[in-house]
Amino acid sequence: QSDKNSIVEKAVDQIRKLEGLKKELERQKNVLEAKSAREHDGMNGTKVRFNVQEPLSGIDSVVEVLQCLKSMGTNLNAVQANFSPHEFSATMNIETQIRGEEVEKRVQKRLQETEWKLLFLPEASFLRD
Repeated sequence: QSDKNSIVEKAVDQIRKLEGLKKELERQKNVLEAKSAREHDGMNGTKVRFNVQEPLSGIDSVVEVLQCLKSMGTNLNAVQANFSPHEFSATMNIETQIRGEEVEKRVQKRLQETEWKLLFLPEASFLRD
C-alpha cells in the first residue's frame, strides 16, 4: 500500500515539476514572440537609397554613409549594398524622425563630398596602405 502511495506521490511531484517547466517555457515563448514582433516592426521603417557612379573607394563610401546616418540620429535595421568598379549602391531600412527624402539628400551630398575629397586628397581615405 505504501509503495503505491509513494509511486503516486512521485508521479504528482513530477507532474507539478513538468507543469512549472511548461509555464516557464510558455513565458519564454511569449518573450521571444514579443521581441520578434518588435524587430519585425522595426523592419517596417523608412527605406532609403543611395548610389555613387564610378566610386573611388566603395569602403570609404560605406563608412561615410554610416557616419552620416549616425549623425542624423537614425537607427539602421537592414542594409543591402552592391559594389562594382562602376557603381556603389545601397538600400537601407532605417528608423528616423527625419523624412526619408531629406535623409537621402543629406547622405547623397555627403557621398559627393567624399568623392571630391578622395579625388583631391587621397590621404583622406579610411583605407591606409
